[in-house]
Amino acid sequence: MNDRINDVATWERRFQRERAARREAEEILERKSVELYQTNQWLQAAREDLEIKVMERTEALEQAVSTLRKEIERRRSAEQELRVARDSAIELSDLKSDFLARMSHEMRTPLNAIIGMTGLMLDSELDITSRERLGTVRSSSRMLLRLINDILDLTKIDAGKLDLDFGEVHLENTIEQCLSLVMIEAEEQGLDFELSKPVGLPAQVIADGGRLQQLLLNLLTNAVKYSGGTKVRIGMKVEPAPDDVRMPAAYADCALSKGADIGRLVITVADDGKGIAKGDFDSLFDPFSQLDGPSVGSSGLGLTICQKICQAMGGDVSVDSEPGKGAEFHVSMLCGIRSVSGQEARKETPVKEGSTMLSSTVETGAWLLSGHMDADALAERSTMAERMPLSILLADDYEVNRMVQHAQLEQLGYRADAVANGEEVLRALHARAYDVVLMDIRMPVMDGVEATRRIRGRVDGPQPYIVAMTASALAEDRRAFTKSGMDGYLPKPVEMPALIEVLEAAHGQRQARSTPTPFSQDDMIEMSPVELDLDGLRSRLGPALDAVLQKVIPVFLRELPGRRSGIAAAVAAEDAAQFAQLCHGLKGASRSIGAVDLAGQCDEFERLGRDGVIPARSDVDALLDLAERTRKALERQLQVLRPVSTTGTLN
Repeated sequence: MNDRINDVATWERRFQRERAARREAEEILERKSVELYQTNQWLQAAREDLEIKVMERTEALEQAVSTLRKEIERRRSAEQELRVARDSAIELSDLKSDFLARMSHEMRTPLNAIIGMTGLMLDSELDITSRERLGTVRSSSRMLLRLINDILDLTKIDAGKLDLDFGEVHLENTIEQCLSLVMIEAEEQGLDFELSKPVGLPAQVIADGGRLQQLLLNLLTNAVKYSGGTKVRIGMKVEPAPDDVRMPAAYADCALSKGADIGRLVITVADDGKGIAKGDFDSLFDPFSQLDGPSVGSSGLGLTICQKICQAMGGDVSVDSEPGKGAEFHVSMLCGIRSVSGQEARKETPVKEGSTMLSSTVETGAWLLSGHMDADALAERSTMAERMPLSILLADDYEVNRMVQHAQLEQLGYRADAVANGEEVLRALHARAYDVVLMDIRMPVMDGVEATRRIRGRVDGPQPYIVAMTASALAEDRRAFTKSGMDGYLPKPVEMPALIEVLEAAHGQRQARSTPTPFSQDDMIEMSPVELDLDGLRSRLGPALDAVLQKVIPVFLRELPGRRSGIAAAVAAEDAAQFAQLCHGLKGASRSIGAVDLAGQCDEFERLGRDGVIPARSDVDALLDLAERTRKALERQLQVLRPVSTTGTLN
């Protein structure tokens, strides 16, 4: 019994323990469930909060993306507008530059006539009043020409189209040429020029010679104009350039730059005038700025252009001055210096007794202006044609220009044949060989560039020295002239020293041909070959045509020179009846051999002659040229015909 009671008690205690453990486990489970529920609730709230934040961020991002897209589109639109505006600006700038260039050409053409004619009249006998008035006309015309050049240059510089043409420049010759252009005004003021140059100054440098002359001439003109003393001083030196200097791209394209060192050319021009206050230095280089107010013959652009040109060549312009003590302008630019051996240097700069070559530490003396073409110099040149004989062809469609150039050539002792367009140039060269062709560029029918290309396309025979004569101021035009095969360039108005220079060069080329090639018309490529119409003849004569032509063509060729001479004589005598009769005979002979073009022209002229009218000389010359080209076509036809047997049948 006690054992059972003990077992029940044991079981009771075990049951109580299990109940307590189960209750504790339930409490723990309940507590964990609450914690899990709370955690789940927190996670749910966090998720909802995160979703809200994600949505907010997504909306913000979408708004940012939308804003960014709008900004990108706005910028693209702005860039497109900028490109359109830039292209329009470039186009307008090009149009403006082209307009100014073309207008300058048109303005230079009458200026050429005005300056040329007044110059010729001033060389004749005139009373004092007439000479003074003509002198005023010429000086005013030159002022206008300078103004045109300045405006065109400034426009090209502002458009970033300043062309630099690097080549070998002889420094002393350049200064001499510039001084010759201001000599007359300097003489009127009693001014002397003094040149200072150190030993070691190279005789030649690699630079843009045209731009260098432009700079010097502007500074010399100002110095002469504003000098109040008796002397204008000029100094020049070449100093080392900085190691990190960058030369203009045009220098690298120059063949002479290979192996050359880079230096800095500095030229100083000083006068003894009233000077300039330091406060006015900056305004000196402003466009259209003139310290003394508007001045006749001055555009106020000279120093502005000088500064921009120097800066384009890696240099600058500066001024030193004080009131009452004159002004000293310094221009600098980068240049190339070629190293030469001692022997080459001696050949390059020969030293003569009394000359101003580089032979002392510092040489200073009055400069002799041998380049000035005054009346005495022109008188000495009047026999140039005797010493340098040249046959000259002048091509210009403007009659006044031809008159001016004729008169200039006559002053040198030359006579020239004249034509009015490129086709007439070709015809003239078919008729005879010329040593020089002074070729206008803008001509009707055929311009000078195309005519030059065709002349340079000759198969054989001597080539004339072709000189472009034009008022064009565009550098690209000058390059086109050279590319077409032209040898020289004469800007209009044509100055006598420049004309003499090209004629001397032409004579030098002529002398260089030690064994000239005999010239014949067959050496030229025929520009407008005649085509014979043999179909009609063949339909009538059949296989016998070749035999007939072999007999008839030689007869026609024998008679042709006489027919041409007769027509020319009838025109000279103004005999319309005889002219009509000769055209009638040439018409019939031409038709019999298939020369229908010549026959048709003769028929037209015959009718005019019957009415008592003689065509213009240029039309008659065209007829004679057509007859000459027909002769060539017939000679070619003879060469392709088969030989004929003695019985007259074809072999």
